Amino acid sequence: MRVRLPATLALVTLGWPAPVALGEVPAEAATEGAPAVTLTEADWLVRTARIEGASANVREAARAVKRTADAIGQAGRLVELARLDGEAATLEKKFVGLDLAADVLDEPIGR
Repeated sequence: MRVRLPATLALVTLGWPAPVALGEVPAEAATEGAPAVTLTEADWLVRTARIEGASANVREAARAVKRTADAIGQAGRLVELARLDGEAATLEKKFVGLDLAADVLDEPIGR
């Protein structure tokens, strides 16, 4: 059974800040002394597209790890262990990319 979380709940659950409304200045911009630049719709779309792409990469890498782990489980031997290790390393890199995309999501424009 799959459960879909609302986008704002998913962001809170993952520890990411809630998205900034279009045309609003992020709260961090005022507190960090950054220039007050508004977030345009195009900026928001680019930033969310980066997260969508990064999450698709993580999903694909996780499926590869699952397929290899299932193959190891069915075979009952550790023949594919090196492959599983490589796929796990790839998955970790994809998570780093997703984390970087999430960090950029809430940064003020012009940083």
